[in-house]
Amino acid sequence: MENGRDFQIPSFLYEPTTLAERLYVLRKILKQNQEDNRADFLLKEEYFSFESILSISCYSPTNIIFYYGEDMDKSTFFFKENSLNHCIYDFLANLWDTEMVYSVEETNAFYEEVIQHYETLLESSNTDHKTRR
Repeated sequence: MENGRDFQIPSFLYEPTTLAERLYVLRKILKQNQEDNRADFLLKEEYFSFESILSISCYSPTNIIFYYGEDMDKSTFFFKENSLNHCIYDFLANLWDTEMVYSVEETNAFYEEVIQHYETLLESSNTDHKTRR
């Protein structure tokens, strides 16, 4: 989010998003999480620590996509081994019942902090832009 790149999409397919666009997306994610349309949980670093970016899209027990690192062209993995996929899916589907993730409330508080930070950055950049005119 900090640089406007979505590491799930290869960089040659899109332009990075602006700060205002990132703020819009974060507000929408927070709203959905608050209205029980979805449930996002941040992972606790003491249980999950990676030197690089890791994203897991778990659509069903047989449709799991892993993205690792910053070069998505070379680090996107599709597992077609159903027994492995079912184990991973069961693990991910039950994470919110463990101590390994923050609660929805804690996750929402994190979103709110990031939104506040981006709003401050956006106001600052708007002020700088007006000053230069």
